[in-house]
Amino acid sequence: MAVGDISDHGSLEIAMFYMNKIYFREQSGQYTEEQTQQMHVTMGYRRWWTSILSTSLAVFSSYPMADPKFVHNDFPTPLQTSIHENVKYGADLAVQVELWRRDRWALVSDVRYSRMLAVQGGEHADHYGVLIGASYFIQDKKRSENPVVEPTAPPPPPETSTKK
Repeated sequence: MAVGDISDHGSLEIAMFYMNKIYFREQSGQYTEEQTQQMHVTMGYRRWWTSILSTSLAVFSSYPMADPKFVHNDFPTPLQTSIHENVKYGADLAVQVELWRRDRWALVSDVRYSRMLAVQGGEHADHYGVLIGASYFIQDKKRSENPVVEPTAPPPPPETSTKK
């Protein structure tokens, strides 16, 4: 995940997730279930509610990285699922909390729900997940609280007067 601030409370977010994705479809009490490895790419907006709590809303595109495999099938001729489409689209909603921070490092937890936009009838292809990861802070957009002070020339020595 990469996050870039655009205001004091908002950021643009780009993320990539590699996952094993399952597509599940039901019809007349029978089921088919297929699985594939997939790259899930999101782009969206993250709102910072406090310094440790944020939410994000993003759009995603998802790409298969391997051939699909049947996990379960009750049909003589398997039902087609969305797994066979080259690209899938949808929306992600996430809540992130910072669990621990030290200097530029933090431990974060991200809970995410992904809703696919186009699915087959009776198909369940949405997913949710929990991510626990390390975060490294690269650069602050604000000026430093201890600005660099330019050195000034020392004052001239005091003049000495001589009286006769």
